[in-house]
Amino acid sequence: MLPAEADTDFAIARVVAVLDAVCQATDAMTAAIDIAARCNVELAGLFIEDDSLFRMASMPGARHLTLTPTARASFGIDTLETEMRSRANLAVAALGAAAATKGVHWSFRSIRGMPGALLRQAARSGDLLVFPGAAPIGGWPLRLHSPLLRAAGVTASSALIVRRPASFSRPLVVASADPDRVRRALAAARRLRAGDHDAIDVAVPGLARDVAARTLAGLKDFIRVRELRDATSRSVIDLAKSLGSDLIVLTSESLLGEEGDLSDELLSKADHQVLLVRQPGR
Repeated sequence: MLPAEADTDFAIARVVAVLDAVCQATDAMTAAIDIAARCNVELAGLFIEDDSLFRMASMPGARHLTLTPTARASFGIDTLETEMRSRANLAVAALGAAAATKGVHWSFRSIRGMPGALLRQAARSGDLLVFPGAAPIGGWPLRLHSPLLRAAGVTASSALIVRRPASFSRPLVVASADPDRVRRALAAARRLRAGDHDAIDVAVPGLARDVAARTLAGLKDFIRVRELRDATSRSVIDLAKSLGSDLIVLTSESLLGEEGDLSDELLSKADHQVLLVRQPGR
């Protein structure tokens, strides 16, 4: 296992379950509660009413929303208000019931606005934000992405995207040329994974090889270094699949999109949980 002091490199002060009306969030909520219970910290449920949906509903002619061939929902302002309240009520009931079974202290609030701005305001130093991943749309070969995912990369807090029941049993840490980021990501992987007996896989892209080698030199008994073909999302996903990894831990901004959000490749094509590790104060 990694040295015990590594835990202090990724201390979690609060877990925030980020919810909205778009994606079914049971798996993300369960993961957030489990992490809060394991770390003995507060759980905060944050239901975001995306203001862009209300603007769309107020546009002339925007009176219906079709998500599947059989689901055509009225999309007027009044109906949308009612639907938001209903989904927020369902979310708080589910969160409270599940948190109670784990003995986790929890809170909940619903706020309206643009997701990125709201999350920047609501997140505190030391938070771990937990987001639901893309959800399948009925029987269609499509996946519905919550607008919240676009905000995951623009907050100052670490962000975890959960796409299915989470075990975090075999994380893959993507190293960078920043030693502090690498150490923090390894600590994050250690804190989240189930069990603590296996070495952690660390993917090292060519550009970061020299710095990573020095950073990881003292941890050879606790990690397995894997060479990464190049520092692209596609290469990371392919390596994670070949290793059977269920969690990708990112330490580098190079895998983010042009506007600081998660790349489309990781957002829409990866079937893994994704953890973006932020440095405090950055």
